[in-house]
Amino acid sequence: ELQEMGFSFYCPFPKRPTIGRIYGRWDFLKQALLTYKSMFGDLHVSRSFVVPQDSCWPKESWDMKLGDIVSNIRTNDAYSDHRAEL
Repeated sequence: ELQEMGFSFYCPFPKRPTIGRIYGRWDFLKQALLTYKSMFGDLHVSRSFVVPQDSCWPKESWDMKLGDIVSNIRTNDAYSDHRAEL
């Protein structure tokens, strides 16, 4: 589903060793990504983006460092087993 949402896995930086799953719960991350896309029209999340404490976002994702997570997905191939879900 990531590809269907327009998520680009391209990263111009070399891969670093995988540091493990972030937040451990894919469903929370997936909802945050879907919310971001519905609000901004893409998944070009800046590295500094943190999910605000706002009712537009799932409460479970508040304060999530979404930019860092997206960067990790691109550079470390994190969550690669979930690519088809977004």
